[in-house]
Amino acid sequence: MTVTFDSVTLKHANVTPQPKPRVNEAELVSGKTKLTLSSETKYSWRISCITESAAEYTALLAKIATKASLVIDGTTYSNCAMKSWKEKELNPNIKEITIQFVQDTT
Repeated sequence: MTVTFDSVTLKHANVTPQPKPRVNEAELVSGKTKLTLSSETKYSWRISCITESAAEYTALLAKIATKASLVIDGTTYSNCAMKSWKEKELNPNIKEITIQFVQDTT
C-alpha cells in the first residue's frame, strides 16, 4: 500500500479507515429520543508506518499541525491533518508510528 502525506511517504503503511456517521442524539423531556442526521460522514484513518532513519522520522514529525493532502493508493483526500500520534521504538533507528488522520470537509 502506498501512502503519502504532504509528499512524505509513510513506509510499510497499514491503513484502517474509520468513517464516522454524523448523528446528534437528544433526549427530550418526554423521554423520547430525537435524532438529527447528516448525509456528511467524518472521514478519518488510523495509519501505522515505519520510519527507518532519523531523517524519515524528522520529516514526518515536521508535518504535525499541517493541513495537506493524504494520498492512499492513488486516491487523494485533501485538507487532512494529524489528530494523534503514538510511537514505539523498535530499535534506536527504527520507530513504528501510528497516526490518526482526519479530513476537514468544510
